[in-house]
Amino acid sequence: MNNQEKVLIENYLKEIKREDLTCEALYVRSYAEVKAILQLDYWNDAKFQGLLTPGIWNSNSQEVEAILQLDYWNDAKFQGLLTPGIWNSNSKEVKAILQLDYWNDAKYQGLLTPGIWQSNSQEVEAILQLDYWNDAKFQGLLTPGIWKSNSKEVKAILQLDYWNDEKFQGLLTPNIWQSNSQEVEAILQLDYWNDAKFQGLLTPGIWQSNSQEVEAILQLDYWNDAKYQGLLTPSIWNSNRDSIIKKLNMECFKTDKYNALLTPTVFTISENNITENIKIFEEYEIENYITTSVIRKDPRDTKLLIEYMQEKGIDLIVDNKLNPILNATKKNLKEKYNIDLVELRKEKGKILSKKL
Repeated sequence: MNNQEKVLIENYLKEIKREDLTCEALYVRSYAEVKAILQLDYWNDAKFQGLLTPGIWNSNSQEVEAILQLDYWNDAKFQGLLTPGIWNSNSKEVKAILQLDYWNDAKYQGLLTPGIWQSNSQEVEAILQLDYWNDAKFQGLLTPGIWKSNSKEVKAILQLDYWNDEKFQGLLTPNIWQSNSQEVEAILQLDYWNDAKFQGLLTPGIWQSNSQEVEAILQLDYWNDAKYQGLLTPSIWNSNRDSIIKKLNMECFKTDKYNALLTPTVFTISENNITENIKIFEEYEIENYITTSVIRKDPRDTKLLIEYMQEKGIDLIVDNKLNPILNATKKNLKEKYNIDLVELRKEKGKILSKKL
């Protein structure tokens, strides 16, 4: 593009106050093309205005007009597709997708989302025509995430024999599209699922992981010890093998003293929080009363709260139980007990400053 054309385009965008449409692809278009696109009457219609983004320069004026003039846009169910991603497609493809008869069936209409432009008409039709969608157990998978996959992958997943086994049917949720057929099959074929203690882990969260990680977690020797079996809940998929080993190998768990802390939430709490809170409770000789609510807290807050309670003569242990104050969240401390940790921290800071 010569400099004169470039100046004409930039001046025109400035004149109509649309400098926001400037990008590299803009300069592939001629001044005449840019003007022809931006002068289309369709832009006076609010439903099309969201399409005026730099991505429009991936198309030419004929393509843009051919897309905007489609009668399908008068149908409310298609209007959610009027998003900039449409410019990754072309008028022939757009029309081929919109004219599919499947959209007259309510069960497919939830798929009419902008993600559909990641696909093409052949792929869309190949997915929608699968007979599996007549089976109620698969219909919950008809969600926009399916467009991240392709027809070959979708079919390969749906045709797995494992779905005839009830214990696996709870895994048929949209999260499955985060995975692929090889990974799905590799997970489902693991022999561990024949062991009752692992079957509670067959939940959609498993798709956040991969077959290698899933197998590595399930084969850990800890699960042969009843003390650890309560940790086998779906939240384990938020973790990984290495972090599980690191957590369970902590010094505090090498004896039975802190078994009460071995609950599924332990995987969401840092080693530092666990160690430091235990040290504080040991310092005040109340370690036998420590709870998972306590180890979630910032150890500095735990220390500050205990010091405050002692200053005010409030017992740490009440009726042979930990005072509920020590289990309370910051919000509850403030609302129920009128204890504001932020203010306590400020007061302590002032006292320390005076001492210095």
